[in-house]
Amino acid sequence: MRQSALVSTLLAVLSSGLLAQTDGPAVRRAREIVALINASTPAAISAYVDSAFGGQMKGMPMDAHIGFIMGQREQSRGLDWVEVLDSSPTRATALLSRRLTGDPVALIVGVDAAAPNRVALIGQRPPPARGAEPKLASDDEVVRALEKYLGVLVQADVFSGAVLLAKDGKVLFSHAYGLANRDFDAPNKIDTKFNLGSMNKMFTSVAIAQLVEKGKLSFEDPLSKFMP
Repeated sequence: MRQSALVSTLLAVLSSGLLAQTDGPAVRRAREIVALINASTPAAISAYVDSAFGGQMKGMPMDAHIGFIMGQREQSRGLDWVEVLDSSPTRATALLSRRLTGDPVALIVGVDAAAPNRVALIGQRPPPARGAEPKLASDDEVVRALEKYLGVLVQADVFSGAVLLAKDGKVLFSHAYGLANRDFDAPNKIDTKFNLGSMNKMFTSVAIAQLVEKGKLSFEDPLSKFMP
């Protein structure tokens, strides 16, 4: 059953013309993964992982692979292939576009050097800047653009939270969306308290970088310099 799901998925990819004859191993695998994100079921994902993943990627729990791939589709509503940003036989970076919002995303795929070039790495990075972004003429235009963007995410049920936009100390926009607790159907409010979890790491990183800019510490300083 898994093998049939895998064959069906790859045949769909081939018939759509997604795999180009000139693609190297890493680009071909990247195209397969995009097709998997766009159209596959958990059974097909499991079959593809069993057949195409290697090394540490193969050793990860299957639930993690299924959750990642299905989550990518849920958040993006599908990915459109734009172009190959860079590639070598063992590593490729592809520029994609999220169908829900049109936002660009760069997908990185690494593969083993030896055939059958099993997938060794999947990741993302910020897409490269593509020229000057269109300028919004006024704060009102910025607010309207933000409201429209958030409306798309909320309608698709991929965003729940509170948003505040401020400029020069003046609040231009603030609104809460979705539910704080689905069990009790409790809506989010502007003053809802959220568990930040690992986002604390970003605050810490920024604070350290600011201290480095001021010359108060160095990235090379050992922790023992501050905590004997």
